[in-house]
Parts: sequence; C-alpha cells; structure tokens
Amino acid sequence: MTFGEKVQILRKAKGMSQEQLAKRLNVSRQAISKWEQGLATPDVSNVIELSKLFNVSIDYLLIDYYGNDDHIPPVAKNDISGKALPGTKMSTLVGGLISFAGAAGILILCIIGSVRGKAYWVFGGENARVYTGIAAFLKINTLTWLMVLCVIAVLIGLVVIFSPKIKNWLSN
Repeated sequence: MTFGEKVQILRKAKGMSQEQLAKRLNVSRQAISKWEQGLATPDVSNVIELSKLFNVSIDYLLIDYYGNDDHIPPVAKNDISGKALPGTKMSTLVGGLISFAGAAGILILCIIGSVRGKAYWVFGGENARVYTGIAAFLKINTLTWLMVLCVIAVLIGLVVIFSPKIKNWLSN
C-alpha cells in the first residue's frame, strides 16, 4: 500500500474530507489530492503531523510494505475505527484498579469508624474539640495517615486513567 493510499484510508476513517485535512495541516486541498494520488509527497513536518493526527508511526506512513494492519509495528498499531488505543485500555485498567483499592480502603475505614467510633475529646482550653464517628476512630487509632493514603490512591488512579486522554486531547 502506498503513502497516498494510506493517507486516503486514514483520512476517510476519521471522516475527514480532503479540504478538512488540508485546513488542519495548513496546506491546499490540491496538495492532499496530489499526495493521495502519489503525484507528490509532503515535507517532513507534514508527515509528522499526519502521524500525530492519525496516531500511526511515521514508518507506517512512509514504508510501502506495511500493507495492512497486520504489518503495522506493535508500537504504532491502533484501531482507526474510533475505538480506544491499546495503551489507553491498559492505563484505564491500571488506574481503575488503583482508584478502586483507594476507594475500598476509604469505604472500609468509614464503615469501621461508624461502628466503632466513640467520642474522643481533645483538651486544650478554648480549643477543646469533640470527635465522633469516623473522625474519632481515626484519631483514637492514629489512622488518619491511612485515610490520606487511600484518598491519594484514588487521585493517582484518576490521573493514570485520564492522562492519555488528556495528552491526546492536547495534541489535537
């Protein structure tokens, strides 16, 4: 499959017209037409932009023997039908597990705290405080650090889940 054929297939898979692609790359529609017909080739900066836009490797675009998806190197393999990329699936899985573990820890601490939380007084004159429920449980058993760790795990998991999506959004 030639460079032009690949560009045409990828462009159509994204639902873009030649004019839309040309506008995105800041070139003329005729330039896109010539690339797809094999009458001209883009400069390096446009090849790089095509690679980013279509989420394929530069060598996939330029090397003719990469004829179909089976020939795409594993690093560049993607699904042009709009499904999530393999890296995105993995980050979603890992991030989900981290967030789930943190949320489960918070839930367990809250349940135990509501069952075993007794009143807890901190004496200090005007600043005297009374803690009950989960706050009392965490203070009595000095487990505030564990609750903080669980909250951090939830946040880290969310960052892992959404970072590829944010990077992809920022690059487009």
